Amino acid sequence: MKLSKVLGGVFDGAAHGQYLGGANPKHHPYRAGWINSWSGIHGYKYTWATDGASGLRRVYLSTTMPEFAGVKSVPLLLVHVHCKQLSFFES
Repeated sequence: MKLSKVLGGVFDGAAHGQYLGGANPKHHPYRAGWINSWSGIHGYKYTWATDGASGLRRVYLSTTMPEFAGVKSVPLLLVHVHCKQLSFFES
């Protein structure tokens, strides 16, 4: 996972979405909070909040990882909704 300083956030390849919503029930019976052992997403704190500019509900993350030094929190710009429960992620 890489912080995009140009776009001001993080793109999710799958790991954050799997943690927030769980894995696809077709492949795994896992629920929200599931962490792939290979994902490397340990140490993040997630916060749901309304974006002041757009009015959309977004998920923000914060961490003490070095690449986030001096940054309080950043939005997930794209969340891979692996669980297929789209209504949970609607704004």
